[in-house]
Formats: sequence, C-alpha cells, structure tokens
Amino acid sequence: MNQVEFLKEDEAVKLEGEGTAIEHQANSLAIVDGATRAMAADMRERARQFKKKIQELFVEPKRAADEAHTKICNLEKKMYGPADKVIKIIDGKASDYDLEQKRLAKIEADKAAVEKARLDKIEADRLLARAAKAEEKGQDEKADLLLEQAANVDNFVPPPPEPPKQIRTDSGTTSGTMDFDIEVINPINFIQQVVMAGGNFGFIEFKNGPIKRYAEGKKIGDVLPVIPGCKLTPKVRYSGREFSGRAAVAHTN
Repeated sequence: MNQVEFLKEDEAVKLEGEGTAIEHQANSLAIVDGATRAMAADMRERARQFKKKIQELFVEPKRAADEAHTKICNLEKKMYGPADKVIKIIDGKASDYDLEQKRLAKIEADKAAVEKARLDKIEADRLLARAAKAEEKGQDEKADLLLEQAANVDNFVPPPPEPPKQIRTDSGTTSGTMDFDIEVINPINFIQQVVMAGGNFGFIEFKNGPIKRYAEGKKIGDVLPVIPGCKLTPKVRYSGREFSGRAAVAHTN
C-alpha cells in the first residue's frame, strides 16, 4: 500500500508540486526592504493556505483508513473465534481430567494409608504380644526391647491404659491410681536429651521432681515415654500405699 492509495492521486501530485514551488521561493527570498518584507508576509499566508488544502485533502482518506482499520480488526477477531473456542474446550476437558486423576490418586493414597495402618497395627500387636509373653517368662530386657520396637512402628497407637486395679481391704474395696518412679541411670545420655530438647539446665542437678514433671509432659495417656538415660517404673497407689511393677516401655542406657 503506497502513501497516496487512499488519495485522489492527481490532486496529491498537484499539491506536492505547489509545495515544492513555495519552498524554492522561500529559499530564494531575501528580505532587504519594505517591499521584500511584504512579499515574505504574502508567501507565509500562501503557505498557511497550502496547509489547509492538504488538511482538506486528507479528511476523507483518513476516515476511509479508520473504517478499513476497524473492519480489518473485526475480521481478525472473528477469525480468532474458532481457535479460541478450541482452546477453551480443550482447557476445560483437560482440567476435568486432571481433577479426576487427582481424585482417583487421593482415593488410592487413602486406601494405601488405611492398608499400611492395618499392617502396622498387626505388626505392633504382634510385638506387644511377644513382649507380654516375655514378661510372663520374666525376660524383662527382651520385653522392653519388643515394646520399644512396637513404639517405633509407623501409626503405632499405644494400647489403652489398664483401668485402676481394685483391692479388697478390711474397710472394703478401693481403687488405685497410676503413677511411676523415675531413676537417672545414665546422666550423660539424659543431659544430651535435655539439651537437644531445649530443656532447662536445672535438670543437671538431677532433682527427682523436675525430672518427673519433664517425663509427665511426654506421656501419652498412661503410656510412659522413653527418656534416654532414665528408667521409668510404673506403680499403682492404693490409699497411700504403692505397688511397683515393671516399666511399661523400654529405658535407654
């Protein structure tokens, strides 16, 4: 598309010639007196009128060009339509597929988690049963090791605490409350545990009260925690009397 395609070509050529002529006259004019000053003023007015002619010449071509530009843009937008619809359709279907795959994957993950929890429980129950048998045979160290292994099984749920035992006394039947004794058997291991947990260095005095409160904070129900360097021994209190038993979980030397 050349520069005069929307113009009346003959008028455009004529005006181009007229403009060149005025330019040459202006270049050759020398203002030296009143007469040449008047000629310069006349030449300036001719140039101003020349600009008006050019402006009028371009009114219709510019309107036609704007109209053509609008038509071209509308045609371009219309031609994009099918491709835009295809992209929208594909994106919607792909999104539905991806969501469905995520839903199915979650179902499978949930099933796997349930199955793993079931197998973990079987393994933990097996270890707990072996620990109980070892305890019956007086094999306390083996029982402690098995209990520790059970506690390390994923998804391990500690067995519910046994209800307080009842004993018969001269004054009738009374219920016991669960308690425990704690003994530091390896100070170095215990201090390392306290430091790693950000504990209070006051524990280094090995006062039974603070150490026992520290262990109490780590209990799960009535299940005693594993405290490195300490031995925890459960006991039942009956109206002020204490009955000690073997530790419910393994201790670490």
